[in-house]
Amino acid sequence: MDSYYFLHNGSLSNINYSAYKSGLMALNSLIVELLSGEKVIKNNAVYDNPLYVKLFNDYAETDGIVKFIEQCTSVENNIDSDVMFESIYPMQNVGFMGVNFTKITGIAHERQIVDSMSLYNCRNLFFVRLIKEGQDKDLPLLLKYRFPTFVFSNDAQNDLLWWKNKNVDVINTIIDLLDDIPRNPFAGGLGKTEVLSNTTNPVVSKRITQKDRLTYTYGKMTKIHRCKEHY
Repeated sequence: MDSYYFLHNGSLSNINYSAYKSGLMALNSLIVELLSGEKVIKNNAVYDNPLYVKLFNDYAETDGIVKFIEQCTSVENNIDSDVMFESIYPMQNVGFMGVNFTKITGIAHERQIVDSMSLYNCRNLFFVRLIKEGQDKDLPLLLKYRFPTFVFSNDAQNDLLWWKNKNVDVINTIIDLLDDIPRNPFAGGLGKTEVLSNTTNPVVSKRITQKDRLTYTYGKMTKIHRCKEHY
């Protein structure tokens, strides 16, 4: 599950020094949030940007930025689009770390990383892809990464594998419903949320299809019971 996040040279161009410095400081702060197997790569054209040289004028303040850039792994290609990235790293997660993507084309918004939330979204895009296309044996680990406050029963995991093999597009609906649980655990939101049992820890359902339900018990660690059929 290796992930490569490219330091996008184009997003670092045509901006003023203040934006360049503050943007790179934000990216540098994300290093502590990277998971095992996640790596930032760069093309050495980043050094051609005259703004990079200015970092040394106030090195006491920008020391972390310089070290961040130096620690990025150098690659030969200056990757500038999703298509190019996936052709080079077809089985890895791919995303672009940058400062200003407003004028950049060829990169999906979900792959543009500028802060913690966009890193989270880019990573989750990859986890969804692996849940749908990856090896069945990796599903428990993928679910743990993607939904760290959920516990999936064996039945729920088997249900996801069933959908993967029978109608993979339904996986997107299920993931949307799972994401909706913390926002609307007992009523409202997606899937016509319905409490099924009047107990201290009630079982709740959200509709996946006309006949299939996502069922769960909401709590500090939410348990997912099933992702198929009725409770």
